[in-house]
Amino acid sequence: MKYINRLASVLITVFIPFVIMAWLGKQLFPYQINSALNPNEFTFTDLRIYFSHTMPLLYTAAVLMHILFVGKLFHKLDYTCYKQLATKFLYSILICSVGLSVLIWQPDAGLVILLRSVGCISVVQVVYWLLTFGAIKFIENLKSAKLKLTSPV
Repeated sequence: MKYINRLASVLITVFIPFVIMAWLGKQLFPYQINSALNPNEFTFTDLRIYFSHTMPLLYTAAVLMHILFVGKLFHKLDYTCYKQLATKFLYSILICSVGLSVLIWQPDAGLVILLRSVGCISVVQVVYWLLTFGAIKFIENLKSAKLKLTSPV
């Protein structure tokens, strides 16, 4: 039963940010395909189309990543020094954004397109990780409230 509860909390923790990100993408960035105007530009619409086609695979990868890394990392974090924690968080997001942007960037498109791609991916990552950590904290608060209700006085 312990493993079923753990799996359910992982699935819910990963599902909440996915649903919110899908809703935000649908509400904030309607389909605007202008590939003829800027064929080398990476936009939020491209990201939305990508996510709509690869969502099951991305969800599976996110669940595996949460089981292997995120859950353990979240519980080992020291929350006494928020400035240091935020700095590490933003540096890791920036490194991942630059790495991913360079992988999808075409050099003939120009440096401005690379910088826009870094910005776009950074914003998506910041929102996703904040939603993920918020969902983890929410699940932990529910568990602790349940324990307080069931514990004998």
